[in-house]
Amino acid sequence: MDLNHGPLGYYPGGRTALYFMEPGAGPMPANVIYDREWTTFRATGIDEYDWDSILDTKVVFLTGITASLTDITAQVVRYAADEAIKRGAEVILDVNIRRKLWSGGRAREVLEPIAAQTSVLFCSMSDARKVFGIEGTPEEVTDALMQRFGCKYVVSTNHMEGPYLRGAEGFTAYTTTPVPVIDRPGAGDAFVAATIHGYLSGDIASGVQWGQRASEFAITHKGDLTRIRAGELHISLGTDIDR
Repeated sequence: MDLNHGPLGYYPGGRTALYFMEPGAGPMPANVIYDREWTTFRATGIDEYDWDSILDTKVVFLTGITASLTDITAQVVRYAADEAIKRGAEVILDVNIRRKLWSGGRAREVLEPIAAQTSVLFCSMSDARKVFGIEGTPEEVTDALMQRFGCKYVVSTNHMEGPYLRGAEGFTAYTTTPVPVIDRPGAGDAFVAATIHGYLSGDIASGVQWGQRASEFAITHKGDLTRIRAGELHISLGTDIDR
């Protein structure tokens, strides 16, 4: 390994980031330990990306987790949002704060300008309070987020309640179906991905329902990557082995 330090003291060669999860359930919940020091991605700057290829798209999806790693990654995420808008692409942002990676105040500083450019904003009730200082009922919180940032849609969640959708058509609260928790990681990503699929298909309301279904699949099998086709979101599966 090259021991000459690069930007912000990170090794130019770097390594792959890791995180370790201790499974758990209430009263002792699961715990995540991040191992991201000296990793390559933390030091990749704006000039290291092929923006012409990346932004040749309809939608750019950004997440607060990427922006939280270092000041450099925050700059990259902000640049991606700004350039996407300049090139006519839409921006979708998932606030998705991780308290072990940064504070609510720092998240607000970085993400607020990006949120103001988004078409669809994913922001949980908890993140709305911690990052943007917005509290109230789901109707009030989603309305306040939409008014502040001018988004087409706000999608919010609240643990086992919701999710909630706010758009020009009004406010919709969905009913959550409890499922056995086999492996929690990846459920939020599955929800967001399927909801975006609905938005790009011209029906975000159905997309939220697809997101619920996708997250059910994600939470009831091992692994944080759910491989599922759109058509499978309508399949009614039982509890026996699919042979």
